Amino acid sequence: MNIRHAAVAMVIALVLTGCEQKVTSENFDQLEKGMTLTQVEQILGPGHLEEATGTSIGITGMEQSKDTIKNRTYSWEEDHKIITVTIKDGKVASMTKRGF
Repeated sequence: MNIRHAAVAMVIALVLTGCEQKVTSENFDQLEKGMTLTQVEQILGPGHLEEATGTSIGITGMEQSKDTIKNRTYSWEEDHKIITVTIKDGKVASMTKRGF
C-alpha cells in the first residue's frame, strides 16, 4: 500500500505543478496589436473561440457577414479574470481584460 500512496502523491504533485496561471496582467501586457493567434497562444495557451453572431436572413436566405469571416474573438478565463482578443485578417486587432 505504501508504494500506491507514493505513486498517487507523485501524480498529484505533477498535476499541481503543471497548473501555471496564464491569465495574468503580466501576460496581458505582452500582447500587442499585429500578433498572430499562434503568438498569442504561446503566451496564454489555447483560447476559446467565441460564437460568431454575423449571420442574417437576406433576400436569398441565410447569409454570413464578410466581417464575421475575417473577425474572430477568443477568450481566456481563470479565477474570474478574462482576457479577450479579437483577430482581424489573421492579426490581433484589439484585446481587453476584465476582473483584474
